[in-house]
Amino acid sequence: EYLSFEDSLERKKIRGRVLNTLEFTKIREAVTAKARTQYGRELCSDMAPCCDAEYVASELSCARQAMDHIMRFGMLPLGGMRDLRQALTYARADGTLTCGQLLETASFLRASGEIRKAITKARSAGSPLVDETEPDICSYIDKIETCDKLLEKIETSILGQDEVSDKASRELSSIRRERKNIASGIRSLLDRVISNHADMLQESIVTLREGRYCIPVKADFNGRIEGIVHGASSSGQTLFIEPMSVVDANNKIAELTFAEQAEIQRILKSFTNEVVEIGSLIENNIAITSRLDYIFAKGEYGVENNSFCPVLNTAGRIGLKGARHPLIPKESVVPVDISIGEGYDALIVTGPNTGGKTVSLKTCGLLVLMTMAGL
Repeated sequence: EYLSFEDSLERKKIRGRVLNTLEFTKIREAVTAKARTQYGRELCSDMAPCCDAEYVASELSCARQAMDHIMRFGMLPLGGMRDLRQALTYARADGTLTCGQLLETASFLRASGEIRKAITKARSAGSPLVDETEPDICSYIDKIETCDKLLEKIETSILGQDEVSDKASRELSSIRRERKNIASGIRSLLDRVISNHADMLQESIVTLREGRYCIPVKADFNGRIEGIVHGASSSGQTLFIEPMSVVDANNKIAELTFAEQAEIQRILKSFTNEVVEIGSLIENNIAITSRLDYIFAKGEYGVENNSFCPVLNTAGRIGLKGARHPLIPKESVVPVDISIGEGYDALIVTGPNTGGKTVSLKTCGLLVLMTMAGL
């Protein structure tokens, strides 16, 4: 039977009731809570002890490197790494991304650049050289790609969740400028109507109804001002009338509004196509940052618990000195020394009830599982 590396590794992982019995699941939840991205949380939530010594040694090395980095330089800037998987799938299926999705893409690209800047800054810090103390982390970050051109275009063109800037295209700027000028002319015309028919109006204001500029006319004067009725107040005392003198101008504004929406859709589609073009870059960065987030979540957990990297062996030896159960508060936990597999292969633990026998056994078992999970 042929097995891929991943399938073979999965078969060597420990699953089932033992993880609950020894409370490894609680440790996993604590580590998962420290992940900064959805990608990293997914990896953390699937973390399991593994029986492959080479794999465990590699995982422990990465966790130690992350702890070193956190203590020297702080956490990596992973907060802006938005989950783009669904948006990318939608874009590849010929969908058009929204302003919000494009802003999330910009956040993702910006965060990718910030991660690279973080390692550049770390490299300039001097001795010890970060490439020597954190070879795996440096190797991962060096593979992150950036796309400053698209990032700048999105940041310049998209102002909010539903707002496209005039700078997005000359055509959009021209349409909005023309619409603004026409709207100004309509207001001037309506101001004259208001001035000449003030006694017929409920208020001397211009209002918008169904995207058209109207004036509020008292219902008693219906027909006195020639125009189109676009609705009434809830009491029925006020009619919202579009005077005939501004109908053509309102029609032009409606045409420009349709043109504006069409141009916005064209702009969004153009940006969507560019996102599709860099789809492989995005997927590459997702894979790398998910791995980095997973490693640094474990590293942060280790730093907070004053942990250190254990020495592995494949001879069945356990040697714990001053070991603390990680789920018991530091002020009340009793450290234990446990040694087995060197001069003897069996250990009988005795003592009165509430004397700490179960806690000692669980401490040993849990720390072994954590080590096998690369913690």
